[in-house]
Amino acid sequence: MILNIKKKLTANRKIEIEQLADWITEEYNQNKGPIDLKELAKKNKIEIRDGYFNEAFDGHTIYHNGKYYIILNLSKCSLEFTERTRFTIAHEFGHFYIPEHNLHLRNKGIMSKNSSDSHQYNKVVEKEANYFAACLLMPRKWIVPDFLNTDMSLKNMANLAGTYQVSLSAILNRYALLGNIPIMIINSISGKIINHTFANCSPKFPHHR
Repeated sequence: MILNIKKKLTANRKIEIEQLADWITEEYNQNKGPIDLKELAKKNKIEIRDGYFNEAFDGHTIYHNGKYYIILNLSKCSLEFTERTRFTIAHEFGHFYIPEHNLHLRNKGIMSKNSSDSHQYNKVVEKEANYFAACLLMPRKWIVPDFLNTDMSLKNMANLAGTYQVSLSAILNRYALLGNIPIMIINSISGKIINHTFANCSPKFPHHR
């Protein structure tokens, strides 16, 4: 499978990345349920290490002397494999599995958030890894039937989030894309709306503007 990084994350690119994530679940005979990230790391001989790095990053993938390492920042993540940690590791798996990301790793040794590549390229690379993580943790073939068989409510979505061991925001973002009721997600902190310009919205949501 050959993937080509574009200037933005296109619909076709999403299909390619999702097919890659689906192939992984099939290749490792992962049955429905939370993806076993520790087993996936073990099978790929990826070593997960940790340390305290202030607020610099959640995770990093490093290639050194022929080996891959995922570095977790314990200032923001936890070794207990919380929802945030699981998404961070799945994101880093995106850098390992997506061919162009892996090639960059093998050439540069690290997926730097501040590399000499263009800012737009870095943004797209991170979006690709995030999308890969969502597809890996919440495969379409598993979660769409769950959405169809579950009434849309925060309580039910929270229960599904627990089933897949992801955050409520992650499950809602997936629902916005794949659920049967059009929704918009607007984030707020202390009553103040944040990042509303980039609100996640179902394609058929009627009041986007």
